[in-house]
Amino acid sequence: MENLQIAKTSRTPAVSLDAEKGLLEIKGMSIPQNAKEFYKPIMQWIEQYSQNPTHKTVVIMRFDFYNTSTAKYITDILKTFEALHKKGNDIKIQWQYEKDDESYELDGKDYAEWFDVPIEVVEVL
Repeated sequence: MENLQIAKTSRTPAVSLDAEKGLLEIKGMSIPQNAKEFYKPIMQWIEQYSQNPTHKTVVIMRFDFYNTSTAKYITDILKTFEALHKKGNDIKIQWQYEKDDESYELDGKDYAEWFDVPIEVVEVL
């Protein structure tokens, strides 16, 4: 399976999806003009990866800001990994937020409550 790399722009996050390492990272601003178009290859990659995941999967999400259309895709991503976790796969999700950003800290805590998959909410500098 090919890795997927998407460069960060002023409106979209950097995306690094590495199947061999089982490491998925999404970091940056997420206010794409067309969220469906931006997230489509990411969701396709995740769906393909979920057919044969590595022994351990680590997902790191760190948003500087995201809009409501991105929130839908965050939910879809978490649902996919929740399903894998329920099948017995070792899934770890790390929701990172900037120091003193209470809003994104609370978002991470909310996601941790809503989904049955380990979500660690971590403050970063």
